[in-house]
Amino acid sequence: MGIPALGSKRPLVVQGFRTFTFTAGVKALPIEPNLDKTKLITGFVISNPVGAISVFLGNIGVTIASGLEIQAGTAPFFGIDQGGRQLYEVQSPLLDISSGLKCSSDPLGGIPFVVWDLSTVFLVAAAPQIVTVAVFPTMYL
Repeated sequence: MGIPALGSKRPLVVQGFRTFTFTAGVKALPIEPNLDKTKLITGFVISNPVGAISVFLGNIGVTIASGLEIQAGTAPFFGIDQGGRQLYEVQSPLLDISSGLKCSSDPLGGIPFVVWDLSTVFLVAAAPQIVTVAVFPTMYL
């Protein structure tokens, strides 16, 4: 017996992702300089699957004494909850109401959309350690 269709009237969009390896070394390096805020990354995973040492996450000055520890054998997910601010069911009616009342044509334009800037997220380790990173860009805005 197959899985029944959910019957959603909304368009179905598949969440995309990209994976790549990264070598965390004794000098803190950004996870990926090209994955800035324009890439709309709302979640990422750092998998530290092999080896016996931890890697540490932080900003440009991160050290093994100051960073967030990602232990060997773990793969934490770092995600952003937009707080329910993208409610498609009410977006179109709100725009219609706003237009009818001669308000701003885009009342939702001021609501920020929070994303990761992985060019400012750094990794460091006590010795070179290969990790795998998966990034999940948003599929809508």
